[in-house]
Amino acid sequence: MDVWQEIELYEGKLILNLPGDFSSILAEEIPDDITPIFPQYAFTNTEDVFILVKADTYEIQDTMDEVKKIYDVLKNREKDFQLIMAQQRILDEVSQAMMCYTTDVHDKQKYYMLTLCEFNGVQCLYLSCCLYSEKNRWEPIFNQIIDSIKVRIGERDGQK
Repeated sequence: MDVWQEIELYEGKLILNLPGDFSSILAEEIPDDITPIFPQYAFTNTEDVFILVKADTYEIQDTMDEVKKIYDVLKNREKDFQLIMAQQRILDEVSQAMMCYTTDVHDKQKYYMLTLCEFNGVQCLYLSCCLYSEKNRWEPIFNQIIDSIKVRIGERDGQK
């Protein structure tokens, strides 16, 4: 992906970079079998790769505990749910918990990367999805998107 675009969400309070071929879609346009969350923002490209974002302004105790709760729901709800990995990391003083998993959807195996970040009382849930057969191509791009997420808190009149 040579061309990236900076996307400002929530009136510029959350910023992330997406590949240039992604465009915004309405949440209602997301296929029902793609998401375990109802996102506030959704993006896709011509290859049916999806990026979903949801943020709330409440502080969570532990990002990994929250991801474990999501895992419990998904393993009971999703057909052929398989956990690939779960991990927690601190990046630039931001706590992130990640879970990668697969499910079978209409006889196609889908790959999901779900990441929960907590920045100064703002919880950001990020979910990306592609065909499992495309995992090796998209996983590094999904990681780049996660690493690009920035949250601006307490800014007024353009001051940081």
